[in-house]
Order: sequence, then C-alpha cells, then structure tokens
Amino acid sequence: MHYNLPSNISARSALGFLNGGKKQTDNEDFEFDVREVKNEYGKVIYHTLHIGEYLGTKVNEDLSNTLELLYNRGNLNQDLRATGLLYTGNGQKQEYKDFAGKYSPQFEYKGIKYARVISNPNGDDIIYSDGTISGKAGTIRWVNVEPISFVIRNWDEMPKSINPNGNGKAKYFDLRAEEAIIANIPFYPNEDDENSTMWQNSTVRGFFNGIDVRNITTNGNPKFTASRGGNFTGECNFLNEAFNLAREPIVEFTIPESETEIPDDAFNGCVTINKITIHSGVKSIGKRAFEGLNFKYAYKLNSGELVFDTQPPKEQEKCTEIIELGKLTKSLVGFDYNILLQTESLEDIYKLSEMLNKNKFSIPYIYRM
Repeated sequence: MHYNLPSNISARSALGFLNGGKKQTDNEDFEFDVREVKNEYGKVIYHTLHIGEYLGTKVNEDLSNTLELLYNRGNLNQDLRATGLLYTGNGQKQEYKDFAGKYSPQFEYKGIKYARVISNPNGDDIIYSDGTISGKAGTIRWVNVEPISFVIRNWDEMPKSINPNGNGKAKYFDLRAEEAIIANIPFYPNEDDENSTMWQNSTVRGFFNGIDVRNITTNGNPKFTASRGGNFTGECNFLNEAFNLAREPIVEFTIPESETEIPDDAFNGCVTINKITIHSGVKSIGKRAFEGLNFKYAYKLNSGELVFDTQPPKEQEKCTEIIELGKLTKSLVGFDYNILLQTESLEDIYKLSEMLNKNKFSIPYIYRM
C-alpha cells in the first residue's frame, strides 16, 4: 500500500497529512506513530507505522462476559455505548453462492473500543491466533479494535524528519501489513474463467479497495469479472472502515443489489440501525439476522423494495402496503422475517395472524434457535 508523502513533511504533521489534514479534536496534536521492531537479540529489524484501526485480538473471557452482560441489559447509552460503526465480513459458508455481507457492530466501554463478533466458522476445528477454538456458528466473541501496524518498506528513503538516517528520496510510504488484517472474505473470481486466480477481479480486492468486482471497467479485466463477488463501492469496505475515523454512525442500511440473501446473524447486535431496505432480488433472511434491532413496521415501496423500520414511512403514498410488526407477535426474538420477505402480500400475513390470534393460535414464525 502507498501513501503519498511530501519529502519535507515533519514528523508531527505527518499523521495530519495522512488523515486529510483533520484533527480528531481541537486540542489534539498530531503524533506520528512510528515504532521499532527488534529481534530476540535487541537488534532493530524494521520499523512500523501505526495508522487506522480495525478488529484485532479477542478479549479475555472475563471481559467478554462483562461486555455481553452489559449488552444484554440494554445499558447501551450508559456503561456500554453503541457507536453505530460496523465492520464487514462474509456470512456465506457454502461455496458457489453470492457474497453475503455480515456486520460486526462497534461499542465503547470505559473509553476503549470493542466489536461484538458472531462466529461463522467453516468447520469445527477453526482456531484463533491464540490457539482457542472459534466455537460453533452463532458463538459471540468480543474483540479489541486496534491500530493497524504496517511495515515501512522504504524506511531508508524517509525524510530526516521521520528517519534521521534517511536519504529523503521517498515521495510516499511503501507499506505492507505486519499481520493478516482480515479473514473470511472469499476470493470469488469467476471460477469458470481461464484465469480463475486473478487478484484484480477478486472479492478480496473489491473489499479492500472499495470497488464492485462484478463490474470491472478499469484497473482489472473486463472480460473475466467476479460474477458472485460483492459491490463494495458504498460505506462497507476496508478503506472506509479502517481509515475513515470520522465516518458517521450507520442508522439506515440498504442491502447492495449484488447480494441475493441476508445470512445468519447479518446485523445481530447492530442496535443503532433503525431502517433496512431490501431489494426484490433478495430471496432469504437468515436466523437472528436482525436480532437486537427494534423494528416496528414493515412496508413495501412502489418500486418493489421491502423495508423494516422503527418508524412508519414518511411518504406513505410511495408505499403499497404497511403493517405493524407488533400486531403479528409480541416479541420479535426468533421471528422468521422470511414470512414477510417471501409473501406477495404483507396484508395477507397480517390477516392470517389476526385470524389465528382470535382462535388462540399463533402464526408459525419461530425458527429453530
């Protein structure tokens, strides 16, 4: 990765340059976080630059239990604060399916950032870097949000304001991630093409660079696109999530048109989301996909999208149907949203529920937990 850097930039102002010249607070001085990495004999073997932040190591068991307890108590504006920021992963475990986004919400506890991650392993023997088992699908893990460490490959060419022994030839930082940054993003080039290992058209590249790899027009191969890859041109991509520290909380979310299903636990715990818009190409909604969200209304737009919302639509003339979810069930815990997604008429589901309630029955909406 390259960051352009004027050769005469000072060490103190360098991070300001990388952040687009913006401070996080009015009183903050920019600090340039360069560190030495030494071997077992104490010799410096390379230098790192710490910029941005992303999901890092998982927290210990005691802290994880504390955070989950606070989350379940609902004290999200007091002890545990939901920031509204999300981190993207892949919710698909089966091969040959379209990319399906799964999102881990960020929280703050005592001034420190954490993320609530729902385990989605591809097998029972998957382990974390510390050797512990990831757990079955649906296992909740809390992880630290940490600065990202990059090795400075052109350290000797840095200006003297950064490296006192540098020759000043560098016009940019030449950076390589010190450790793997993210897992569980599929490669997904078109498996039928003759260059099926093509990085330039892969879903991984799309996620890291914020592009739609299904529609390569430049800087890629237009002939062989990743037909099952995702569209990462919006807010949910690595560049935005890791380096845009001033990004706004996500309170409304539109499922990208490249995704045809919403996987298990897709938005589990994303409590700041008030509205989700689902295009007509989505065929299914996974278990616990909206767990923790407080939707009260479902409505269909004239354009065909299905919307789940905490508020009634502001422009009801643009809707074909509107129902209150509270009239279907007293609790949405375990509610199968597929019933509303896969029906042609929301009103028919509402009438069925009303008839069953009168006869002391209930609509079969609970999926197997």
